[in-house]
Amino acid sequence: MKYIYKNGARKFNGAITRRVIALQAKGYGVDFFMIGRQMICTQSNCEFPVDVLDIRVVDQAYDRLNKCYKYIHTVESADGEKGLFIGETIVTNVWTC
Repeated sequence: MKYIYKNGARKFNGAITRRVIALQAKGYGVDFFMIGRQMICTQSNCEFPVDVLDIRVVDQAYDRLNKCYKYIHTVESADGEKGLFIGETIVTNVWTC
C-alpha cells in the first residue's frame, strides 16, 4: 500500500475526502454500497432498488490508492435518506434498452 507524503504528513485521497466532507455538510450523511441493482445503506441496513432512488453523479476524483478515477454520487430515497455512493463507474437509475 502506497501513501503520498507532503510536509511529513500522510496524504490519502485528498480530493475525494474534501468532496465527501463538503457533501456531508450539505446533509448527505449516510453511506451506500451497491449489490447488483440494489443500493444498501450501511448505517440503517435498508435496501433500495436503484430505480426508486434519486442518484446523481456530482464529481469525479482520482483515487491514489487504487490508481483509478472514482465517481462520487449523491443518493436520496423517498423516505428522506440522503447519502453518498463512491464507485468506479457512473450509476444511474435510468434503464436503457
